[in-house]
Amino acid sequence: SELTGSITLQKGSDATQAGSYDVTVTQAATKATSTIDTSGGLVAGDTITLGSNGNTGTYTIQSGDTIQNVIDGLNALAATKQLSLNATLGTGGLINLTSSGYGSEYTFTSSASGALSASPVTAGLDVAGTINGKQASGIGQFLFTSAGTNGVDALSLLVSLTPDDVTALGGGSAGTFTYAAGASQKLASVAYSAVSATTGLLTGEINGANAMITSLKIS
Repeated sequence: SELTGSITLQKGSDATQAGSYDVTVTQAATKATSTIDTSGGLVAGDTITLGSNGNTGTYTIQSGDTIQNVIDGLNALAATKQLSLNATLGTGGLINLTSSGYGSEYTFTSSASGALSASPVTAGLDVAGTINGKQASGIGQFLFTSAGTNGVDALSLLVSLTPDDVTALGGGSAGTFTYAAGASQKLASVAYSAVSATTGLLTGEINGANAMITSLKIS
């Protein structure tokens, strides 16, 4: 079946060798999720409390509220309290809560009172897989190798494949991609070399100028 997501190159390093690399994806990145069950009715005074990023906020059901009113109120609460989540309409009286970002670093808490019921939060997952046979790390949708990894030094890919996509891949093989350092990567490498704290040309010029200023002040 046709995949709905994709894999795109984010960055490489000077040590990343040009060539074609095999990619496997064994786990897709997902967002944390939870639900609020309103099938017991919306009773004025009942509450929904949400938390993330060290912040919390509570929405109190008002007389005459519809489920859409509650959803709008939760999203306004999330924006005001800087909660990394959003609420959408589910089925059968459910309100779906979803983290705004992918992976294990994005999470939230939810609770409800009265006739309302909050489900446990299902944690988000980080993408997992390999690049050219080397074990890669995952943060959210970013799959990357560490600096110093032979042949695939500091290579980062954005993997937007879904869990269904990964299932469709079977063994996890997502094919190959070809890497060649482009002009922007080369320019970034030149810029980094110029400002490197130990060997940079610009850093050396600045240190030399500062030494001359110090010498003039002493004399």
